[in-house]
Amino acid sequence: MTQPPNNSPPEQGVPQDVLSHLPMELRMNDPAQLKALADPLRMAILRALYTENPQTKKVPGRNAKQVCELLGETRSPRIYHHIKLLLKAGLILKVHSIRRGNLVEDYFGPAARNVRLAKDLLQTATFGQDPIWMELIDSLLDATRRDLRLLDHQTPIEDMTFKHFNVLVDTSVEGGFREELNALIEKYNIRKSDKSKAQRVLMVAYPAPQKGG
Repeated sequence: MTQPPNNSPPEQGVPQDVLSHLPMELRMNDPAQLKALADPLRMAILRALYTENPQTKKVPGRNAKQVCELLGETRSPRIYHHIKLLLKAGLILKVHSIRRGNLVEDYFGPAARNVRLAKDLLQTATFGQDPIWMELIDSLLDATRRDLRLLDHQTPIEDMTFKHFNVLVDTSVEGGFREELNALIEKYNIRKSDKSKAQRVLMVAYPAPQKGG
């Protein structure tokens, strides 16, 4: 499945560069925010709201219908329901509204340029009987699967990398090992420019399960 084109002309008054005036980072410290992300569709919606317009190379405000088009979805009311939950959690913002007769159409965008999770929140928050990080990982995997299915089938394989390692790390340096993985991402995560190109990275490092566990 290929990503639907987004070539419609900008609507008058709708912000066409919502990231330009946002804070650099939103640190998630509230369990309600984490629970809002513990859903693959809401994770995909948040990613869609970070997607650049291919013509302007900027991130515009988007309404529920436009988010549907990016995700290949057909039910706008369902998407709008999840958008409202992300809005309530403070993960996105309403950036504009347009009145069409008796109806008001809202446009949304991210709340910050980047979102970062507080480590202690991941450790202590729960979702039902499971720790919240387990639900979050499920959402990340589902959102990544959705992303990959939206890629053009002609995407060169050299533009992607697929690895699944079993790495033997000395216990005295395993914390440093994870920190270096994070530092590598930060090293290449430059500020947006005319020469930058977005790459989606799913990185999970975890203790290998014991055999029979």
